[in-house]
Amino acid sequence: MGRGEVRGTPAGRGDGAGSHEKTVLARLAGEQDALRRVARLVAQGAAPSEIFAAAAREVGAVLNADVVHLARYEHEGVAVALAGWAREGETLPPGSSTPYAGRSVTGEVLRTGQPVRIDDYDYAFGPAAERVRALGLRATVGAPIVIEGRVWASKAGWSSSPS
Repeated sequence: MGRGEVRGTPAGRGDGAGSHEKTVLARLAGEQDALRRVARLVAQGAAPSEIFAAAAREVGAVLNADVVHLARYEHEGVAVALAGWAREGETLPPGSSTPYAGRSVTGEVLRTGQPVRIDDYDYAFGPAAERVRALGLRATVGAPIVIEGRVWASKAGWSSSPS
């Protein structure tokens, strides 16, 4: 062996990366690819509606969600849909508004300014929660979209299965 040359692999590691590490790396690579596709649209000067639709689609793929919505916060108590994506069926059309009073992912994201997870919408309440249950959705994660230090919008992905 020459200077600086190392042979073999760490004990028990086979090719140097376990299956968990490979899964994490593959997921990170997928997330980076999704970001790159949306960033390419921004750089090309695509219309905001096209960018929002692409972002919703990419979030759906990354989260393996059944439904994704991007919504901006308007006057007190109302969120307006920017874009939606669904694995099957329809979503809220862009421009439609939903009150987020009560306990819903959209309201909690605005209230806390942090990512939020609701494992079962049976315990959520208010108009947005009723709409989610009517669509047969059960669990959700949401995160804020922050612009110039304030929560401007949220992105949320829902699943029809709990957790």
